[in-house]
Amino acid sequence: MSDNEDHRAKMDRLRRWEADQRRAEETQALQRAAAARKRTRFSGNVWVSRAGVVLMVLGGGVALVHMLRHLAASPRGLEDITAGYPAAAVVFVLGLIMVGTR
Repeated sequence: MSDNEDHRAKMDRLRRWEADQRRAEETQALQRAAAARKRTRFSGNVWVSRAGVVLMVLGGGVALVHMLRHLAASPRGLEDITAGYPAAAVVFVLGLIMVGTR
């Protein structure tokens, strides 16, 4: 093997190594970007999930207050519908939907 061929082989190995390094750096950059997107998406879902839990607790509270109202006295028609079990169920189900988006 002549010096020229030896030099050419070394240069080919060097070019392949450099290409491998560039691909590795690109892959690492893509992985870092994906991790950043995942962190952002997760933190947004945490707030939605927590708000859903709050709505579920509020729905349970509305149902409890309505039940206590029924024990004390019979609520009137419109109050029975707007602040009663249907309203509690709607708020509770909205909370479930928000928690389920996690």
